Amino acid sequence: MDNFYVYEKTGCLRAVYKGKSRVSFFRLFPGILLSYNEIKTKDIPSDSFAPLFTSKVFMRVNFSLVGICEVRMCGGNDIYVKGGTMAISRNDSPKTFSYPSDSYTGIELYVETEALDQMPEEFTRFGVHPEKIERLYLSHQDTLLTDRWDKLCPIAQSLSELLNLDSPDIEQLRLYSLLIFRTLSTGEAKLENIPVSALTSRQIECAKSAERLLTKNLSRRITIPEIAKQLDVGDSSLKNWFRYVFGKSISDYVRDSRIREAKQLLSSSALSIVDIAARVGYENQAKFTAMFHKYCGYTPSIYRKQQRRQCGSPE
Repeated sequence: MDNFYVYEKTGCLRAVYKGKSRVSFFRLFPGILLSYNEIKTKDIPSDSFAPLFTSKVFMRVNFSLVGICEVRMCGGNDIYVKGGTMAISRNDSPKTFSYPSDSYTGIELYVETEALDQMPEEFTRFGVHPEKIERLYLSHQDTLLTDRWDKLCPIAQSLSELLNLDSPDIEQLRLYSLLIFRTLSTGEAKLENIPVSALTSRQIECAKSAERLLTKNLSRRITIPEIAKQLDVGDSSLKNWFRYVFGKSISDYVRDSRIREAKQLLSSSALSIVDIAARVGYENQAKFTAMFHKYCGYTPSIYRKQQRRQCGSPE
């Protein structure tokens, strides 16, 4: 597991990948694992997490909070779980997890076969039946993906707030997880399926190629027609494919990339604001400052001062 470290802290296992991404694992019951995923990279091989499981995964329940997770299944299908959606999947081991926008936050609940062989006492008491969940939602498909999960949303939100604490209470984590499983077991969730994937592998790769061209050199302003011509596709098709894969329009994605790079340069370099503006594709400081203030709420110079103050550096 290259660049993957696991250490025990505050009652959970923290997994750190390449020094950026962090996944927090909680063993709630025998055969039941909860993970809180805070990802800051493009992809993570699925076998990186294999040592944390004690038996084969029977089912996964995934709540996507922010960003997009692309799951490449061994069967060749691409599943996109975007912010505001949830998915239930049977055991079809993912080949890799990709994060097109370099940023993703989500919650996953895993049911291992161990939980089926020896049902946790709490499951019986709460009326939780993993095999019934499979029958209700996966009888005609390997994955259910939905953006309508109103009954589960408040529970998942409470779970998210708890997971954001430095030391989440394990008993509360168990309670919220049991509530999710019970709501699914009774059929109260009334989940409406949406298509798992509407793009071909070529269309997905076109969108990713466009993203690489757009962000390779942010100082250069490359147009959509130029990229479309280079990729031999239509402008409108490229825009639609890009939004599907990255969850944003091309213009919004590039703007956010420029802001992210500008923040990095402002906080970690001695470059002037004029030079930073040029590096992220703005012809003058005034336009850069207006954009930064509009979307960040403060000017670049104030942001730099705040960052230096936090680090104890001279302003």
